[in-house]
Amino acid sequence: MRTLMMLASILCVGTGTFCIANASVPFISVAFVVGAVILIVGICELIVNRVTVMRSYETKSDVAIEGITSVILGIVFLSGQVTEDSAVTTLFALWIMIDGLKAFFVTEGFRVRLESTSNTLTKLLGTIMTIYGVYLFYNSRFLNAKLLTLVGISLFLLGLNRFRIALAIEYQKPSVLTGNREKLEEARRDEKVAMQKAKEGIRETKAARARIDKAREAIRKEEMMLQGTERRRRAKKG
Repeated sequence: MRTLMMLASILCVGTGTFCIANASVPFISVAFVVGAVILIVGICELIVNRVTVMRSYETKSDVAIEGITSVILGIVFLSGQVTEDSAVTTLFALWIMIDGLKAFFVTEGFRVRLESTSNTLTKLLGTIMTIYGVYLFYNSRFLNAKLLTLVGISLFLLGLNRFRIALAIEYQKPSVLTGNREKLEEARRDEKVAMQKAKEGIRETKAARARIDKAREAIRKEEMMLQGTERRRRAKKG
């Protein structure tokens, strides 16, 4: 299933490259191809989400939402409901911006975390997608790039994001989970998750204690100042 996800992402990247190479062609002439590819990618995401147990940054709900979004947009393009350049640009802008934000913030969750390098690359990709999504709203004021160039870059980035998800997915078929070796591996992964949570808890506890000590010190200084002020006031009266 990971291979299927990778193939879908490669198809998306390939279509994006094709759009960039044919930037002078009107979008309406390639709308069917773009819609078909987006639909296929969405179906692949739903299939992978259905028959695998996700153990990565994304939960099953995250992947399901992305898959359903791709299916809906694919059908919209295939049926020719969106033909105006501004509408196409807006759809891709919203889509890639939301996907970018999800890719950036999903690493901050409490799910299974991969190595720090993967975290960094995921955040970098999410940042690029988000910035590019925002730029699409202002393309006419800056570079004013052709529509198919914008669509091609969008598909390219979306394909990379799907490929990143495919690489991050660790899955096991439910029928295999009954073996003792599989149970041991499952327990080891859960242990790593628990250790990660424990480390985060220790860091948060230390930070909280530091804030408490700082607040207590500030209160102590304020009380000393108040006491000094009170003594001076009494001394003046005396």
